[in-house]
Amino acid sequence: MTALLVRAIRQPDWSGAVYGSAQMLSGPFLMAVSALMAMACLRDRSPIAEDAPVSPRHRTVARLLAGVPFVVVMAAVVAPVAIWLRRAGGLDLGDEPGRTLHAHFTVPELLQPVVLTALAVALGAAVARVVRNRLGAVTVLFVLWFMSSLMYWALNGPTGRFFALVQSQPITARAGSMYDDPTTFPSSWLLSAPGQYQDFWGRIVVSPSLAAWHDVYLVGLAALFAGIALRGRSGRMLMAAGLLVAVIGVVLQKAVHP
Repeated sequence: MTALLVRAIRQPDWSGAVYGSAQMLSGPFLMAVSALMAMACLRDRSPIAEDAPVSPRHRTVARLLAGVPFVVVMAAVVAPVAIWLRRAGGLDLGDEPGRTLHAHFTVPELLQPVVLTALAVALGAAVARVVRNRLGAVTVLFVLWFMSSLMYWALNGPTGRFFALVQSQPITARAGSMYDDPTTFPSSWLLSAPGQYQDFWGRIVVSPSLAAWHDVYLVGLAALFAGIALRGRSGRMLMAAGLLVAVIGVVLQKAVHP
């Protein structure tokens, strides 16, 4: 599925399509990680699990730690891709007269798929606690990651982007009406021309601070879901801490939003 998505975005229909849709490429991998974690944790539903020499809590901790290699794999993919883009010159972004062919992802944007992988591990374990069979768990995870990645554009509205799992940039801010002369705007601005989906000239903004606080939000969600999977006193403490971090991430995303 990832290979098909890569092939699709290599034939963009508009300027900046590759930059804006690159985050969705991690969707199939995240779905697979969550499904594997859910199926592993669902083994505790088997009657034979009651005779295991270690407690359910220790088994859950071990499975969460076993998800760390997936995070390492994602980091090992993101890093060389970022280096390759840097050497290739970057991506196109914006419309004439405000356009660049050398756009590069910021560090917080590059960290997002890595943090999302940790979230996928915790989410799979949490769903296994709530849904009692494999088919149901995989179905829930498929729908969630399909909506969050392949349909990222539907969840990245002015408010939705704060809560979306996959946050896509750039952001388009209104710069002037469709009748304004774009050459009068500052030459440093990247512009989005009026078209089918907007009746104004827009300024294209990539916000590293917004992406950074979104990463903090995702870390909070990962801790929250890990707490749900663990249960018990330690699980409740982890849930509370994760919820607090997630709320802080959302509030500060709103504060730095362009």
